[in-house]
Amino acid sequence: MPASKSKIVEEKELPPLATGIPPWHAFAFLTIVLAICIPFLPSLEEIDALSQPDIWTARKFPDLISLQALAILRLSIAGIALGLTFYLAVICEGWDVFPNYKPHSKLRRVFLRLQGFGTLCPFTSWCWIILGLGFLTRGIIALAASHSEPAGDDDESSPPAWASSVLGNKHLLRATLVLWELTGPFAILVSSVVTYVIWPEVEKGGKPHNLAGVRNQLQHNCNTIFSLLEVTLLGGMPVEFSHLSLAATVGLLYILFTWIMAKLYFGNATTVVPQYIYWFMDTTLEQTTTIAIVVLTLALTSFFALFSVVVRTVLGGGGDESSSAPPSLVLNLAFLVVGTYLVCKFKK
Repeated sequence: MPASKSKIVEEKELPPLATGIPPWHAFAFLTIVLAICIPFLPSLEEIDALSQPDIWTARKFPDLISLQALAILRLSIAGIALGLTFYLAVICEGWDVFPNYKPHSKLRRVFLRLQGFGTLCPFTSWCWIILGLGFLTRGIIALAASHSEPAGDDDESSPPAWASSVLGNKHLLRATLVLWELTGPFAILVSSVVTYVIWPEVEKGGKPHNLAGVRNQLQHNCNTIFSLLEVTLLGGMPVEFSHLSLAATVGLLYILFTWIMAKLYFGNATTVVPQYIYWFMDTTLEQTTTIAIVVLTLALTSFFALFSVVVRTVLGGGGDESSSAPPSLVLNLAFLVVGTYLVCKFKK
């Protein structure tokens, strides 16, 4: 529901309506970075060479988890993520968000109602959907591969047609690679920002919040836990460092989306234009706006680079069951626990 139906909190001495036009240096930064990133996006040929069925069916610890169990676990996580998305967008009555704008902001303070399409606007929702779709595609591929395995040494029967169709579907394999390379870094960025930026600011503002509620815990913490679970105990697929421009491009596109939605969806032409879910997206903060965008872009690319390096070097295996140096179960479990502890916040 647009902000026009929201309650204006500061009814006295309302500031003049802000235009919501981002400062020129913020536009310049986005334009320059996009111009740099787009030419370096991975080509379809490169994606096809990397995204093969054996990558998505490899298991970190094949003695502990079967291919069918891998498929069931991935599809179960996909069901949780996409089921929650459907519930929030279609069934749930929504909830109010109170942006904690800085004192020198020129925006009017309102309660924003997130309902229906509005529940899909936060960056958290984008990352949650990416995570759900990624687990869905990887689960489908693992399920198809499990049905393609021979039942015994003497079994010469051909795999089911649907399984062969799945494993040979280039579009599905391409989407699976793109979704996976965005999933982990984006999830860790969301958890870190909520833990170290949003949660402290909300508590400082003194307004009621539900960050410790089930929905927020799932989307803010379980996104990271599920991603770390995938790389530590399930598939351990690598993330290509050279694809860093992919994460940066999607992140910058979200910023453009936020600027547009602030006026067209959350705003109102007569009373509250524009409105932002996140205070650091406030375009009226001038240099602070650009600084926040630069910091978020650096954080996103840093998480992508770190995720890529750690999966390949520290955790071992890299999704390859034939690796000469098998991964350590203790090390992978420790990474799962420590990583969760560092970026997730579960209560006040």
